[in-house]
Amino acid sequence: MYAVFLADSTDVLIVLRYITDGRDTFSLPAENGAYLCVLNRNREARLYSADCSAAGLGTVTGIAPPLSGTIQKLF
Repeated sequence: MYAVFLADSTDVLIVLRYITDGRDTFSLPAENGAYLCVLNRNREARLYSADCSAAGLGTVTGIAPPLSGTIQKLF
């Protein structure tokens, strides 16, 4: 498992995590793939742009809802 941390702004933290060996950090079974976690601490929605080239995906953009954390599987 690998992780890349990105700060898109002072309010949005982005973590690109990808699993390649079928296990997570705690050695529990996990599905291989790339996952994007976006955390927004602002009370307003924020646009984000994440460089996901480490996972071979280029740039991923979206809108982070207010006061939220979301995780999406990219592949």
